[in-house]
Amino acid sequence: MSRRPLRAPIDRILPAIVPVLFERGIPGYATERLNAGELRIAPAPLRSLFIAAAIIGTLNVAAERGFDWKRVREILTRSIHTVDGVSPLEEQNAVDLVQRFHTYRFIRETHPFDDWICEALWSAFQTAQYEYPSAMSAAISYSLTVVKTLQHSTLEY
Repeated sequence: MSRRPLRAPIDRILPAIVPVLFERGIPGYATERLNAGELRIAPAPLRSLFIAAAIIGTLNVAAERGFDWKRVREILTRSIHTVDGVSPLEEQNAVDLVQRFHTYRFIRETHPFDDWICEALWSAFQTAQYEYPSAMSAAISYSLTVVKTLQHSTLEY
C-alpha cells in the first residue's frame, strides 16, 4: 500500500508551520551560543525572522516545483495574519525581511541556502561583521528544516 502525499494548500502552510517554529525555535535559539559581537535577537523580532524564513523556504519549494512564485508570495503574505498570536508589527517586519531577501545580491552562490538568508538579513539584526555559522543562522536552519516537510506534500493554490 503506497502513501499518498499530504495536500498542502499554500494559504494554510504558515498557520501550520509558524506555531511550531515559535514553540520550539524560540527556546532553541535561546540556548545557541553567540559568536563574538553577535547580539541576541529579542523575541518579537525573532518571531518575524521565523515567519520570514518560513515564507522564503516555502517560496523556494514552490519555485522548484514550477509554481508562480509571485502568486505564492502574495498568498503567503496574505496568510500571515491568520497565524495565531502574530502582531501587526511582527507581520510587517516579516514582510520587510522577505523583501530584503529578494533584493539582496548574493556574491557567494556556492554557499547553502540558510547562509544566503542569514547573510541577506544579518544587518537587520546585527551590527557585527557577518559570520556563518551563527546563532541567527541556526534559527534560520531550524525554520528551513520544518519547511522541508513540504517536500513530502502536494502544494495547492
